[in-house]
Amino acid sequence: MKQLRAYILSMLAIALLSACSDADDSLYRELEWSDLKPIDEAAQDERSMQGSLEIVDDWYADDYASSSGLGGTYDGTPLQAASSGFVAELDQISARVPGFVVPVEFDGESLVTEFFLVPYFGACFHKPPPPPNQTIYVVSSKPVEYSSIYDPVWVAGVITTEQTGNDIATAAYTMDLHKLVPFDE
Repeated sequence: MKQLRAYILSMLAIALLSACSDADDSLYRELEWSDLKPIDEAAQDERSMQGSLEIVDDWYADDYASSSGLGGTYDGTPLQAASSGFVAELDQISARVPGFVVPVEFDGESLVTEFFLVPYFGACFHKPPPPPNQTIYVVSSKPVEYSSIYDPVWVAGVITTEQTGNDIATAAYTMDLHKLVPFDE
């Protein structure tokens, strides 16, 4: 009888662990980049991104960050100031967001502890940085591996409306990273 009970308990534990790992992503609210803009700002911006990483190529960056100045402008406004509002309701939620890694603290290889997550490739390197509410500053307590700045990723963690910046960019959001995985549609 004890063996049967122990067997049943171990099977339940295995099933629970398996279900938790499969449902891991369901613990996070999936956000699109347009969700990071206040409603009034998103409504005014006809060129706001629609969906998850649907617009990641240079045409978006060139259109959004026309190079008519060192930092670029958007409708005559310096790019980093063009869209700086944030969505207060996103403070302290568990979220999952797709994007591209712009390393800040890294080992020179593929391990990173701090990075900006941006909606399109080339942001901050080849193009002016996106507006603060289209940039997330991500911090990990331990180094995590990412494949390449060219490859999109999913990040998951607790997001806050804490503004952070450095010489590279300014972010209206900060995330305590729980998980970084390759992007798969």
